[in-house]
Amino acid sequence: MITIVESGSTKTEWAFVEGENILFFSTGGINPSTQVVVKEVLSSEEVKKNLKLSDTIYFYGAGIKTETNKKFIQDILKEWGCHETIHVMSDLLGACRACCKNKEGLVGILGTGSNFCFYDGQNIHQQSPSLGYILGDEGSGFFIGKKVLQSYFYDEMPSVLKLLFESLYTPNLDNILENTYKKQGNNTFIASFSGFLDHTDESYTHSIVRPLFQEYFEKKILPYKNQVHVPLHFVGSVAFHFQDILRDILKENGWKVDSIIEKPLQHLIRFHSGYSV
Repeated sequence: MITIVESGSTKTEWAFVEGENILFFSTGGINPSTQVVVKEVLSSEEVKKNLKLSDTIYFYGAGIKTETNKKFIQDILKEWGCHETIHVMSDLLGACRACCKNKEGLVGILGTGSNFCFYDGQNIHQQSPSLGYILGDEGSGFFIGKKVLQSYFYDEMPSVLKLLFESLYTPNLDNILENTYKKQGNNTFIASFSGFLDHTDESYTHSIVRPLFQEYFEKKILPYKNQVHVPLHFVGSVAFHFQDILRDILKENGWKVDSIIEKPLQHLIRFHSGYSV
């Protein structure tokens, strides 16, 4: 059995592949760089049981930026009973393999966080570092959620939408500040408010998302302007749900999007096992 894991700050997807039989499970997000306590987010005994049966584990995760973070994940998996081959890799490499397999491409992540790189078919090449949600993550769900909260509390939100926001979230400033500044997983908490845009009109959605995607383009994509001919791909819930805006901005700037994948796990299953889901 092989195990393939695609883990973000919000959700972790597990696939246990044995021949043509595939078991799927979902747990909370695992991100060592934001100090999410893995033992608390893993609630499924079935996941632990199948991990013990796995011969090889491919773990692709957000926050896998250092050897310390890799070892953190490896040690947790070993603690849960995994003593075979464990590969811990970045979510960006997972996105590249899901989109490009063994071919070159430009690949961006737009989910709770964001990232971008050139992939030569084997290795990642980045012109700017991933700085995380405090210093970077342009265009991410975190920044969309942040802008929605600012729009509400700065009284910039249209009155009709403000009433809708209050009915959906019953916002309390003290609670929001406590969750933002005193609790773990604050990036995921703030990103959750991006879901408000599922209920708003196109004009308000564009007013929030377009400037953030434009900044993402300028900071992350434009430095690769000499590779505009290379296939361009995106992975993540934000890229998927706001793909019309993303495609428009890139088209306006002379770029073409080749594919947008919401969830890379099924493509990673095919990459590692050869089986289609």
